Amino acid sequence: MKIWLLGSQFDINIMLTNRNQDNPLYFEDKFEGEIISEWGHIRFNSNKKKLRDSVSFISGIPIFSEKAVSVLQDPLENKTQSLPLYNDDYTVYAQNVINVIDCIDYKKAHVRWVKKIKRPMGFNKYAFDADKVKNAFIFKIPEEVAVNVFVTDEFRNRVLQEELTSFVFTEIWDSEEVPVDEQTVERHYKQILDQIDQEKGIEYPYAQAMRMVLDEDKSIRSREWRVQKNKKGSLIIGELLKDGTYQWIEPVYYPVALRELSWHLVDKLDL
Repeated sequence: MKIWLLGSQFDINIMLTNRNQDNPLYFEDKFEGEIISEWGHIRFNSNKKKLRDSVSFISGIPIFSEKAVSVLQDPLENKTQSLPLYNDDYTVYAQNVINVIDCIDYKKAHVRWVKKIKRPMGFNKYAFDADKVKNAFIFKIPEEVAVNVFVTDEFRNRVLQEELTSFVFTEIWDSEEVPVDEQTVERHYKQILDQIDQEKGIEYPYAQAMRMVLDEDKSIRSREWRVQKNKKGSLIIGELLKDGTYQWIEPVYYPVALRELSWHLVDKLDL
C-alpha cells in the first residue's frame, strides 16, 4: 500500500477573474478541512484555451474537470466538496477536502518540530497508520491541513484507468518499504548540508534576497531551503528532504523562520 502526494502539471493554470474580490471571500483561510457553507458564482481565466482534467491553481487547491468529478464522484462523496468555477467554455471544480485523518505514525515519521511549542512544523519523511488510511481515497492530515492533499493507490489507479490527464502523483510512503538505517540517512543529509555551506557565495538578508527572486527571477538558497519562481511565474519554496530531493510548495504564507536566515544565489532549477 502506498500514499501519494497529489499535484498537477504546472503548464496549464487558472486565475480568478475577480481575484481581489473573490480570493478574500472564498479562498483565504478556507480549504482547511472544514465545510465551506457559502460559495459564489466565481469566474476564472486560463493561460490555455483547452484545459485538462487536473489544473494548477493557487495554494495547491485541487481543481478537477467535470469529467474527473464524474468519474471520481462515488469515492469522493463525503470526502470532498466540489465547488464550481466558471468561464465561457468550461466549468471546473475546486476540491475542498474535508476528509481529515489523524493518521501519522510518529514512531516512524521523521518530524521537524517547532521546539518552543512542541508542535510539528513538517515532515522530512512521512509514515502513516495503515489501518487508518487504507480506505481514505483522498485526505488531509491535521498537521498540514492548509497545505497538502494525499491520495491512496485506489485514487491513483482510478485516475490512470480512466486516462484522466495532468494529475501528478508523488510517492511519499510505502507500507512495504524496508526501514533504512536512520544514522546513515542523517549522515548523508549532513554531508549535503556541509557541501551547501562550502559552495555558498555572497550572503544576503531575506528582504534583499527575495527582491532578487521577485524582480530579477533569481533562485536563492539557505541550507535546506530554496526559493524561486516556477515556469508559470509563481513563487515556490523547496525544502531539502533526507533523501536529497526537494519538496516544493506554492506557499499560502511565508514561514517567519525564513526571514531570519541569510541567503545566497544558486542556479535556477527547471520547475
